[in-house]
Formats: sequence, structure tokens, C-alpha cells
Amino acid sequence: MQKKIKQAKKYLEWGKPNQAIAELKPTLNSEQIQKEFKWVPNHLMGLALSLQGKNDEAIRYLEKAARYGSDIPDTYQMLSE
Repeated sequence: MQKKIKQAKKYLEWGKPNQAIAELKPTLNSEQIQKEFKWVPNHLMGLALSLQGKNDEAIRYLEKAARYGSDIPDTYQMLSE
């Protein structure tokens, strides 16, 4: 599953949110991943949805990332916009 998170990050860097979302969906349903990576999959899903213009959905994931302890300023910056 860690590979899926790394791949999703690459897709986001390349501006391919659809592929990032496809990689992230299984990680969001994995209790093990949620325990191990906590906020990371939610933060990345928020970014991907934001790139698609789905801001309401993005906010839900970014709020989860913040709740799970995101230490990335982008999470909070995107929530404040």
C-alpha cells in the first residue's frame, strides 16, 4: 500500500489527479494504512479532488487530514481559502 501512496504523489506532481485518486481509493479503505500513514492519504485525496475542481469533496478529505494530525502547511492553507 505504501507504493500506492508514493505513486499517487507522483501522479499529483505530474498533474494527473484521476490516476492519483485511483491509487488512493484502496488506501482510504484500509484500516492498516490509516493507522500507519494517518493523514497522508486524506491530504493527497484532498489535493487530487481540488485539482479536479471538486472543492467540497476536497475539503472533507483535507479536514480529515487536519484531524489526523497533518503537519503540512498546505492542508491548512487550502482549508482557509
